[in-house]
Parts: sequence; structure tokens; C-alpha cells
Amino acid sequence: MKHIKFVITIIFLLFIPFSYTVAKSADNQTVVELRKQNELLMRANNQLQINYETQNQIIQGFNYRFSWLEILVGILSGVVGLISIALPIIIYFFQIKPAEKIINEVKDIDKTVELKLKEYLTKTENIRIENAINDLKSNDDRIKNNAINILSMSLTHNFSDEQLLTVYSVIKSNDVGNYKSVLLYILGSRESFLTEEYFSDKLKNDDKMYLDSLTTYHCIKYFCKTKINDHISKIVDYILNDEKEIYTKYTTIAWDMILCSTEAFILLINDNKLNTRIKDQITLSIIYTNIKGIVSKYNLEKEFNESLLAKASNFGFRS
Repeated sequence: MKHIKFVITIIFLLFIPFSYTVAKSADNQTVVELRKQNELLMRANNQLQINYETQNQIIQGFNYRFSWLEILVGILSGVVGLISIALPIIIYFFQIKPAEKIINEVKDIDKTVELKLKEYLTKTENIRIENAINDLKSNDDRIKNNAINILSMSLTHNFSDEQLLTVYSVIKSNDVGNYKSVLLYILGSRESFLTEEYFSDKLKNDDKMYLDSLTTYHCIKYFCKTKINDHISKIVDYILNDEKEIYTKYTTIAWDMILCSTEAFILLINDNKLNTRIKDQITLSIIYTNIKGIVSKYNLEKEFNESLLAKASNFGFRS
């Protein structure tokens, strides 16, 4: 039994150093592993630090660039703002204003050209009409007809006194053929002493000849256009100078007057001398019958019913 204990003790003593050696070897391996891990961690940490610094530098670089971009955008915005303010001014002074000047100059040129052209056309027209009026004195019918054609297309022309005198002399010669209407129209185109003298002489009609309707119309038209009150007595004397033609003259002049001036017509049918001298009821009836149509056309029934002619004839329009 003692020998067994001794053997066990020897074995135990031998095992302890081996166990310590095994344990120490294990501890050494652990330390080595820990050191390796520590080195790995240090490397990882260094790598992280490097990555952090790198990223930080990148971020700083971006911030630097963004700062420059903001400054650049601000500068560009300012430039755009200045351009937006300055551009209309530049356009006005360098485009619009010079264009307006050019337009005004062109307008002035147009006005000058227009005036020159108008002067030229007026001068040419005067020469053409002057020649046509002078051609009225020609003995050649073809020249006369050509002159009348020119004058008939120039009735609105402002004829001079000299031209009216030529027309007057041609009409007075009674050699006017079938173009009397054109000459009478020209003669009565404006107020003049010659025209008044011509038509006044025609109304005097000392030989009691009945005026043709054309002369009568232009005569009445001229006096209605000027001062009818100053000439109504001449017209009344013309109507009354031949009792056989009273109703014809009265009717013709009444129609001409109402066509030219309703005021002149009303003055005629209210003339005391004219409407009290006509006693024959047949004549009055014919006059009423001949003019009642045009009286109705111009809605002058009331004026007619209140006139001296209506009272003298006992005719009128029913209301």
C-alpha cells in the first residue's frame, strides 16, 4: 500500500511540471494570438484613420468647390440682373431711337414727295383743263368733243375766274351743242359774279321765252346754294311773266327747289306775291296735282297745308 502511494506521488510530481509547461505553452500562444489581433486592430484603425482623413479632404474639396460655385452663381445672377436692366436702355438708344429717327425722316421724305407729286398732278391737271377750255372755242367738232370729255371727268375741279370767264363766253355764244349740261355745271360750281349775272339774265327773260329744263335746274340749284332769299323775287317774276306758262314754270321750279333745298321750296309756296296773283283754280289744281307726289316723298305735308299756296288753292293733305 505504501508502495502504491509512493508511485502515485512520483507520478503526480512528474505530471505537475509537464502540466505547467503545457499551460505556459498555451498561454504563450494566446499572447501571440492577442498580439496578432492587436496588430490587425491597429492596422484597421490606421486604415480607418486614413480613410477618414481622405474622405474629410474630399468633403473639404467639395465644400471649397460649392463655395466657388455659389460665388460664381451670385456673380452670374448680378450680371444677368444688370443686363436685364441695361438691355432695354441699350435697345432703345441703339435700335428704337435710331429707328424712330429713320422713320421720321422717311415720313418727312414721304410728305415732301407727296407734296411734290400733288403739286405736279395739280399743275398737270390745270394745264389739261386749261387746254380743254380753250379747245371749246375751236371750230373742229372733234376737238370740242374731246375737250368736253376731259371737262366732264373734272367737274370737281376748282375752276379759276379766268376759266369760268371762258366757259361763260362759250355759253353766251349759244353755240354749245349737246354739251350745255357740262358747261352749266362748271359755271355753277362755285359762287361768282359771272355765274350770278348769267342766271339772273336768264330769269329776266325779257322776250318771255320759256327756259329749257336744264338751264332752269342749274339756275335754281345755283341760287339755292348761294342766297335764295336774295333771289326769290327774280324767280317769282320769271314764273309770273307769262300767264300761259305759270303752272309749268311753277311746277318745274318747285321740283328743282325741293331737290336742292326744302327751305327754298317752303319759301316759294309761301311767297305772298306769287301765291296771291294766281287766281285761276284750274291752274292751282294743276300745280297741286303736279307737286303733291314729291311733297309726300319728302314728308312736307304739314308745311304744305300751312302754306299760302294751300290757302289760295283750297287744296291740302289730310292728316
